[in-house]
Amino acid sequence: MNGLQMDVICEACPLQIEGTIDGIAFYFRARGRRWTMGIGEEPADEPFWHLSRPLGKRAVRSGVDAGAIGRTIVEKCCELWRVARDPKERT
Repeated sequence: MNGLQMDVICEACPLQIEGTIDGIAFYFRARGRRWTMGIGEEPADEPFWHLSRPLGKRAVRSGVDAGAIGRTIVEKCCELWRVARDPKERT
């Protein structure tokens, strides 16, 4: 995805990914059965955009690479954030 830079900073529990989307900082964290993502300001503590959801049962049980699941969620969140910022981004 253009404009997205991410680094997996911890694949152990909790999975943590940080980076930037369009030059704005984000922080993603997944622990147990839930993940959260914040974009902007202090993204880990007080983001100006935030989303939190449970992990799907398949993801929790599958033993699939946690980093791969996290990166996919981050990409989807960045798409949602872009649409929320600019409705013309809808595809």
